[in-house]
Amino acid sequence: MTKTELLKMSWMEFEEARHRTDLVIVPVGSIEVFGPHLPLGSDTLIAGRLAIRLSEMIKALVAPVVPVGYTRPLMEFPGSLTVTPDQLGQYLQGICTSLIGWGFKKILFFNTHRRNVPIIDHLCLEYLKPQNIKAAQIFWWQMVENNGRQLMTSPDSPYGHAGEACTAVLMEVAPELVNMNAAVQGKVKKKSRYGEIFSYSSYRENADSGVIGYPDQATPEKGREVVKICLERIAGFVQEEMGEN
Repeated sequence: MTKTELLKMSWMEFEEARHRTDLVIVPVGSIEVFGPHLPLGSDTLIAGRLAIRLSEMIKALVAPVVPVGYTRPLMEFPGSLTVTPDQLGQYLQGICTSLIGWGFKKILFFNTHRRNVPIIDHLCLEYLKPQNIKAAQIFWWQMVENNGRQLMTSPDSPYGHAGEACTAVLMEVAPELVNMNAAVQGKVKKKSRYGEIFSYSSYRENADSGVIGYPDQATPEKGREVVKICLERIAGFVQEEMGEN
């Protein structure tokens, strides 16, 4: 099988590969609490491994995964790591500058962490678009929520943090790291009546395990199906909206 990961290519293999496509996928994750049953690197594992699967469905190369994102609200939990928005933006800009220098004209960010979304938005609009670089961002968990509604069965918060959908995806992507013996249900302890207003209360005080939802409702079959549906939809977008060489 033709290599798609820059990380595993020699410079000669990369030199040949960059002439086959002008599209590169940049996976961006985070290191943060994902409940007692899922690894801290869940987002990063998903971004990196699914970007590789996607690259095999479309004509694209995959940059090394960016493992740490902007995770300040979750720093109350041991093991969570964060960088500032400026640091992440500058780092991603540096990666993009290198990729553009090697001839890539299309950059697809495969992002699995919500707080990274506006940082990548800013990079695409203020840096890439003015250079006529075609850029797009996948926010993975929005894809899962939009395309997995018929699959999830939790009575509440099926797409909550480390809940049913998250756990099902990890069962598909990194089953060796899922410990269902440690899984617990989690509900927000105090739900605001003003959910449409952004506020900045303690996450840990509201969800002390890091879980919101019912991870026990997850199954490998649900994970396999939602991953398949989402990757096929992303591939369709790339083919229709970004064009393939």
